[in-house]
Amino acid sequence: VEYSVIEVTDEGTGISDSMLEKLYQPYESTKDKGKGTGFGLSIVHNMVHEAGGGISFTTEQGVGTSFQVWLPKFDAPESPSAEGARLLLIEDETELREIATLALEAEGHQVTSAASGVVAIENHEDELLSFDAVISDIRMPGMDGDELIKRFRKRHRSLPVLFISAHSFREIEENLESSCPTLFLQKPFSIKDLNLRVHQLLELKHG
Repeated sequence: VEYSVIEVTDEGTGISDSMLEKLYQPYESTKDKGKGTGFGLSIVHNMVHEAGGGISFTTEQGVGTSFQVWLPKFDAPESPSAEGARLLLIEDETELREIATLALEAEGHQVTSAASGVVAIENHEDELLSFDAVISDIRMPGMDGDELIKRFRKRHRSLPVLFISAHSFREIEENLESSCPTLFLQKPFSIKDLNLRVHQLLELKHG
């Protein structure tokens, strides 16, 4: 079996010995309190293993960490499937953003990704009408996903949105336009869960 490898490297503090055994457990984070939910690696770990891949890493205290995500190669279709849509994915967790992009592209979708709401505004606000749907994390540095979508929907009122978050959807649900196609996917989730929710969202759009 041939594999594709995604490598993500940082120059942070490294991973402590006490964190190594629970690295992929939900709610465990190497970030300071309030700066991470601990769901990113847990979701990536589940998604990668579900796809028949694996994860390896090297880490050094005070130097940083490098993760290698191994995914089995597949024969891509000659053309996107009939269901293929143009999607904007906004997620600040690098590993999760990369894996979700690959999973959605494998379904025939065209995926444009952004690492934050601020980046999404700077690079993609003027082309909102070209996207079939937006997938956005809710809690992100700089601008939360619900604030971003409120802004986007001033330009594109019926923009379909899938929110993904470890937080409760109830926190933002009452402040969103109820008539717009909006779904929620709780972290952690699998590739199957993600693809199903996107399919449901696109059905709402065309329904």
